[in-house]
Formats: sequence, C-alpha cells, structure tokens
Amino acid sequence: MTFHTFEVGASLGGQQFKNINNDLKKYSSQYFKDPGSEYRKIFTGLSNNGIIIYLYKREFDFDRFVYYITYRVNPMRIMDETDYVNLFHSNNTYKIFEMVNRLLTSVSYNLPTMDECAVQRFDFCTNIVFENNEAVKDFIKLINASYIHNNKLVQKKIHDGRAGRNVIPKEEATFTHENYVEVSFYNKIQQLQSEHLPIKYNENILRCEIRCRRPYIYNLKKKFQINSTEDFFDILPDIGTYVYKSQLKKLNLSYTYLHLDEINEEIDNTTFKLKTKNKMKAFSDSVAKHKGIANAIIPHSGNIIEKFSELGINPMPLPHRSTIPSGTNLLDLCLKFADAKKI
Repeated sequence: MTFHTFEVGASLGGQQFKNINNDLKKYSSQYFKDPGSEYRKIFTGLSNNGIIIYLYKREFDFDRFVYYITYRVNPMRIMDETDYVNLFHSNNTYKIFEMVNRLLTSVSYNLPTMDECAVQRFDFCTNIVFENNEAVKDFIKLINASYIHNNKLVQKKIHDGRAGRNVIPKEEATFTHENYVEVSFYNKIQQLQSEHLPIKYNENILRCEIRCRRPYIYNLKKKFQINSTEDFFDILPDIGTYVYKSQLKKLNLSYTYLHLDEINEEIDNTTFKLKTKNKMKAFSDSVAKHKGIANAIIPHSGNIIEKFSELGINPMPLPHRSTIPSGTNLLDLCLKFADAKKI
C-alpha cells in the first residue's frame, strides 16, 4: 500500500511549548507566524526533508492556553528531496519513525517524537501508469461522468468566466466530504508542469489520492481497534484497502466499465424481469447520450443503478473512441498500483 503525506500531532505542556518556541526562534526566517491564523506558527527548516512543523497556542480562558504541535510529513521527500512522483510503500514504514525522529532532534530535543503523537490526517495514494497520456485524460473525463449526486461527497467544479457558469475541470476529478475525506484523481504530470517541478519519470500517470481527515481517522481507528500511531502504521495495507473499497463504492467507481453493446448483452443474460432489463438498457443509453450519469438521472433511477451494482458493472458506458480497454475496473487498478514499489 502506497501513501504520500500524513500528519501527526500532540498536546504540549506550557513549559515544553516555551522551550520548543525558543529553540525554533534560532532559525530566524524559517520560523514565522502563519499569515492566515493568529494562533499558529510555522517552521519550514526541515521542508526540504519533507517535514513542516506547525505550533499552536490558543487561549481558552482569560489566562489559560492550549498548546499543540503538528508535523506534516512526506516520507518520500525524506528519502529523496528531488522525487515529486514516487510514493512511499507500507513495506518500509518501519523506517519512518527513526527517520522523522532523527530530523526532529536535529532541530530541538524538546520536540515530541512520532510515537508520542497521534495520526490526524493520512493520504493514501496510487500512481496508475498508462501507455499514453490520452488514457489519463480519458479516465479523468470518465470518472467525472460516472459521478452520482449524493449528500456527502460533492463533485468539484470551477467557475468558467467565459461561459458564465461552473464547469467540471478537465485535469482532475475531485469529490469532497467536508472535513472528513476527499477523493481526487488528477493528471500528475500536468500538476508538476503547472508548479514548474522536475519530471524524471513516466509521463502518463493518473494519481489517485484519498485524503483522510481527523474525524475519518478517528472512525478508522475505532473500526480497526487501533490504540497507537505504531498500530496504525503496522496495518496500513488493511486500512488502505478498506478506504479504497469503501470510498470508491460510494462514488460508483468500484464497478467494471464496458461499451454500451456489452452492457446490454450483460443485462440480457440476467434473470431480471423484462421490464427491469428494458429500464436498465434505456438508462445506460441515456447516460451515453447525455455524457454523464448525473445528466441522465430521472425519478426512480436509484433502483435501476442498484441493479447495475448487483452486476458489478458501471451504467456509464465507455465512449466509442475511448483509449480505456473494455473490462477495466478502476478499483482493481488502484489496488494493483498501490502495491507497486516504484513506477
């Protein structure tokens, strides 16, 4: 299981906060007040090594304060600060605690070690590699077209000034459950180019990121009976597999993609009633014509979509000119490439 960025944090005593604050002040411009928050300071002295430190001091009474510290860590950057593409594999998590703690103590012996912290955020990531960049673009378009409106995961749209309306972005498919989880698919190479970062690897990468926020992390810990940060890292493959399966299922992205004629053939081979079969075929045909499930939704579509789920196929047909092979399953791709050590 591969991953990208994670955050861990811990509460601090008043004296420990003062000691850390004094230690970080020695780094001058690398330690500064967050312009976006009066309660937070940021230390960037380890940013080239993949670690950013956030120090919080919040007043909760007239003369009493709450002190907190957070480490945002990109372990791949610890290993190679020039690598903006590869992901860290769970097989190597035993190295993380020693690497992070060594860097922290190089700055201040007063900083809490990683095992003294709790996981607050975790980004499970996959680099899905295709033969050409056209397939990456086709898949982003297909994922956006497969979206079904729901009350939790909201599809990202951007304002198009020329059109005077919100439109779906071409280079990403992002779905957000505010402050809980965000699922994002995007063109990794396009992102590197837009940020003027070096490209040293394969140029046909669809990056999938599932960004788990604190409330979701809390629920994951409860589900897997996790009591410590070490426990969380020890069973990352199990947690990651569960996260991919559950979140992609909620987004209607865990089913197999077929062409329209193949979908109709699958439906004809079921034992469903003729009326149900006709409704399913009419719905999938409408989805193809309207280029998206959300555009073809009509009253009582939910029951029809459930029937597609029973068959394990997506009601969104593959476009005729798509570079994506028939029978492709996005969840299978995510889990397959999440097991890759290097791209």
